[in-house]
This record gives sequence, C-alpha cells and structure tokens, in this order.
Amino acid sequence: MTNDTLIRGLSRRPPLRFAFADTTALCRDGIIAHDADPAGGAVLSEVLTVAALTAVLLEGDERYSFRYGYRGAAGVLLADVNARCDVRGLPSHPHLEEYAHDPDACFGKEDALISVVKSENGKVLNSGQISCGMASPAGDASMFFSMSDQIETEFVTEVRFRPEPSDPVAVAAGFMLQAMPGCDLEEFARTREILHTPEFRTTLLDRELPLEKKLRRLLTLLKLAAEDSANVSYQFAATPGFRCSCSRESMKRALLTLPPEERKQLFSEKPVVNVSCQFCRKSYSFTADDFPKS
Repeated sequence: MTNDTLIRGLSRRPPLRFAFADTTALCRDGIIAHDADPAGGAVLSEVLTVAALTAVLLEGDERYSFRYGYRGAAGVLLADVNARCDVRGLPSHPHLEEYAHDPDACFGKEDALISVVKSENGKVLNSGQISCGMASPAGDASMFFSMSDQIETEFVTEVRFRPEPSDPVAVAAGFMLQAMPGCDLEEFARTREILHTPEFRTTLLDRELPLEKKLRRLLTLLKLAAEDSANVSYQFAATPGFRCSCSRESMKRALLTLPPEERKQLFSEKPVVNVSCQFCRKSYSFTADDFPKS
C-alpha cells in the first residue's frame, strides 16, 4: 500500500500556482472512521481532498478550518488542515445513498453557506463566509477562494470506490489551480475548464501511471508543460493523512468544564466514562480518580 502524496508547483507562463494530491489513504481512513456509505463517502472525500490541497498555502503552525453548510441532506461538513497536511473531517450525515442521484435533495436548492478560517496557534489570522450554489464542496471552495480571498482558484477532485468495507477507496486524487499576479484571467478561465474534461479526470484516477509521469501528463493536458518543458517547477510537500489533533488531555479538559457537582453525579452513575472525538472516533476512558477531588 503506497502513501498519499502532495506536490506543489509553479508555472511561469501563464503565472499559476498548482497542487496535485493523491489522497487515497486519507479518504479511506475518513470514510471508515465515519462509516460513510458510497454517496456520503464521495462527499466526504471531496471535502478531505480539497483540505489536503490547501496545505500548500499554509506555513508553520497555520491552519485552515472549513465549514460547508448545505440546506439538503448533506447538512454540515467540517474539515481542517495544517501545513503538515494533517487532515480531519466531520460529516453530519455520512449516509447519503438515497440522495446519490438527486443533487437538490443532497445539497439543497438554496445556496450553501461556506466559511473558512485561517488561524495560527488558536489566533484567527483571517476568515470569510460566502453563499455558494455549486452543490459541490470542490466547486464551493473554488468560489470561496476566488471571491473571499480574491485569488482566482479552481479545485477538482475524483474518487473511485471498490466493494471492500475494510479498504473502500480504490483511488482518490485532486488538483488545485490558482492565478498568480500577472496572470491573464481569460487564459486562466480557459485553463480551469480543462480541469473538468473527461480526459483530465480520467488521468487523475489512473493509478497505473507512475506519480511524476501522471503529474507531467496532467500539466501537459493543461498546456503548461510538454514532456521536456522547463515552464514548470514543482516539489513534494507534506504527506497527506487523516490525522486528528485530539488527545487524552484535551478530552479531560472538556470534562473539566463541567461543574464539580455535575461531574460527581456523572461518575456516580458511570464509574468509567468514555469520551469520543467526533472527528476521528477515538475513545478515551476516565474515572473519578482522574480528576481533583472537590
């Protein structure tokens, strides 16, 4: 089993930033953690892959936190990512199979509310919120960065499943384009359209191609690089993974927010209290002895 990959790069002509990610294991682990069905897993995979791609925009201890608020069955989806590409996600409704062929029922007929917060060590650096009607996390994230950050951006993601509950994702991948200063926006519009062509999407899902050859193929499709072109430069970034920041100490702090009498009552009813992280489903056990006597 190969590790996931994140590659960041730049194009000289036109001046663009790009990122390519293989997120197969990331999406697999997220789907298993939340017991998502194929339709719910497809939406969650899109959210996780978009988050992974944005890791190339972060430095040091910076973090993006995403909230997708849909008016349909998909409900609210959360995700966050840091510069190390530790990604986690939380779907409010992981079972969406009955809505798989009805986007209006899944995402709602009304615009979704998308918010993104960039922070560092708990301090908000900037934040934004917009209404989007793309009925797709990748499309809505594209609109957010293009409008709120005023940087023309396009995301595309793909996922293919297999009927194996313990390893449900055959391949998942994504690509991000951003216009850099001096980029002709008409040229960017033509390039972003290529991301959504069948050939580009099929290439994203091709696991037979060696990784760098696949990237070169994608860049060639985008008319950014021929096989021998020096128009682009790229480097490997952090390895994406479904890695949660929860800990026993953070869960203990959550219990410490309860009034002492309420906590005493809780442990009188349950000698062992289990607290689970909503993002990764990891459970932590506590007894009354873990807390100071009041």
